[in-house]
Amino acid sequence: MNIPKELAVAEGLIGKERVMLKNPNGRSWNVKLRLRENGGCLLMTQGLVACWQANNISLRDTIVFELVKRSEMEIHIFRTGAKQERQPVHKIC
Repeated sequence: MNIPKELAVAEGLIGKERVMLKNPNGRSWNVKLRLRENGGCLLMTQGLVACWQANNISLRDTIVFELVKRSEMEIHIFRTGAKQERQPVHKIC
């Protein structure tokens, strides 16, 4: 998962090693942050897959990340119905 560099800088995430993700039920996951080699974005790495699996997130779901503190994000999950057409995935950085 990528966070655009401009957003990461504006929200004080550059230099942070980890961020906490919380789901609507209050369960949390510690996710590692890493600046991409080309410096174009911040990557959410280790811990993200565990969060996705625990919340049964699929490729068709929409996830909104709400930054509530400098190192804490709440995730909001919007499930996509099976009858809807697949939307293209856009790479941010």
